[in-house]
Amino acid sequence: MLNQEEYFSDSVRHAEGGTVVLVRSTDWKIARSSPTQRKYFVCNYCFAGARHDIQGRLIETFHPDRGVTKTVYDKYDRVRFIQNAAQRALGGNRFSAKIYDDQGREIAAVEVNGHPFDSPDTEISPSNYIPYNRTIYGKPTEEVLNSCGVAINTTLLDY
Repeated sequence: MLNQEEYFSDSVRHAEGGTVVLVRSTDWKIARSSPTQRKYFVCNYCFAGARHDIQGRLIETFHPDRGVTKTVYDKYDRVRFIQNAAQRALGGNRFSAKIYDDQGREIAAVEVNGHPFDSPDTEISPSNYIPYNRTIYGKPTEEVLNSCGVAINTTLLDY
């Protein structure tokens, strides 16, 4: 169910000229129906759509093969959590998350298990995630590399 700030969207293609028209509505039936019966069509058997909030941010996508993917933003309008159908099926509040440093730069992408999906502004305990991507800004030190679980010959850092 949608609240007043959310809407469904879908693209319909003009049958004659190939023009794509975006249809938005709070009613999914309207978003999936064609603006005119004769000149537009929507491929209902392969419907893939999206839901946006009032700020135009993508909050859900629908795909017949991949299911529903949800996106949650933090108070700075950054993508914070993403949960796909496969993660949701595993239970236990599993989802992907982005971790940012104090300058707003993404420093890690992690797989989360056990943190509330609807709390993007709370810190995730390191015991609740497994990093699958890390970004180190500047010249890495031995201490920074060790904190990321990287064992390296320190003589390489002198170059």
